[in-house]
Amino acid sequence: MLVNFNKKDNLSFTEPQKIIIAGSTGSIGQSALKVVREYPEKFKVTGLSGGVNCELLAQQCKEFKPEVVLIREEKKDVLYHQLKQLSCSVNIVTSSEEGWRSFCQETSYNRALIAVSGFLGLLPLYLCLEKGKTVALANKESIVAGGYLLKKILQKKGCILPVDSEHSALFELLTAYQERKVDEITLTASGGPFWEKGEEELKNVAVEEALAHPRWNMGAKITIDSATLMNKALEIIEAYWLFGFAEDKIKVLIHPESIVHSFITFADGTSTALLGYPDMKQPISRALFYPKEAGKNIVKKLNLAEINKLSFYYLDPHRFKAVKIARKLLKNNLFGDLVLFVLANEIAVDKFLRREIPFLSILLYVEEMLEKFGGEREKDSVFELLQYAERIKIRLSEAISKERSFTIKAQTV
Repeated sequence: MLVNFNKKDNLSFTEPQKIIIAGSTGSIGQSALKVVREYPEKFKVTGLSGGVNCELLAQQCKEFKPEVVLIREEKKDVLYHQLKQLSCSVNIVTSSEEGWRSFCQETSYNRALIAVSGFLGLLPLYLCLEKGKTVALANKESIVAGGYLLKKILQKKGCILPVDSEHSALFELLTAYQERKVDEITLTASGGPFWEKGEEELKNVAVEEALAHPRWNMGAKITIDSATLMNKALEIIEAYWLFGFAEDKIKVLIHPESIVHSFITFADGTSTALLGYPDMKQPISRALFYPKEAGKNIVKKLNLAEINKLSFYYLDPHRFKAVKIARKLLKNNLFGDLVLFVLANEIAVDKFLRREIPFLSILLYVEEMLEKFGGEREKDSVFELLQYAERIKIRLSEAISKERSFTIKAQTV
């Protein structure tokens, strides 16, 4: 497993602890900065990175005064002018391997938050761990695709603290009950906006409908993943790597209220769970303060009488293909194909958001790409995996442009 329940870098908080945030303009990054604002005596931001929102990133630099800011190469000049308008001086690096290495290994910090969306999170995660740093991780794709490689470095140095709400809950529960025999773990899923709908109803789903998540306020990609249940498929694999449970010991329940974040079930048949309102400030704070307790009233206190009802439903793997595919990959130890699973989904989601393919085509495309390009061997290093990813992304993009069979299938379901 990738987590180490006994490895703790004892943050003293006698002075502000230095943190870097990769993905500070996204929903997780912005939530993390809210925590920093509430506890300015506890944290000092020394590094920020963003993708395309230069205006927000410049404003963050003006407010938090980091040592360094990282941005995509094509946005560097835009960010420079935004910073100049704000009379803000900060060292700018770009998102090349060299730039990420500077950001992750030359900046002064105690803890990193990796909140970059998608497979792009693997490089900064690896570089922070290589430096021996503790990483608060809100990027599941890096663990899914590279978990078997990250195990090697984590045996020597570095530490991962999960930030996904379900995995943060499991980390807290498993830490608290280390002396008990835990037989299985259960992830909960809101189900997204469509879990009760049949395929016929999903033929003409609009982008706006898929982005209307009933519980969580998240970025576009993860919101679409929630609608297809790909998010839960990725989280099953993430839990497999993080906590070392066999695939058949990782259960999933649909829980529309999103109050119960995860269960653990003991060998004697009893279970315990972590409950709380759906607010990412809680798992973010847990990871930033760990092993210390987070501050008081980070989130609203739970009132079960106010909620009145908690409901749970089985997840049908035949309806939710993403979960079925994920379990098949784990059962058959097809770890070399996990990066393909991640990248095919990213490309298909991007095409859907651009209104170039229908909603039902997303998972049909993922299935077809695994059939077409699957059977890939495991890589020997993170950098070999990154090089393979660059090559296969070209082939995947070409395939989605040329192959129309998955679109035709989606339209004739």
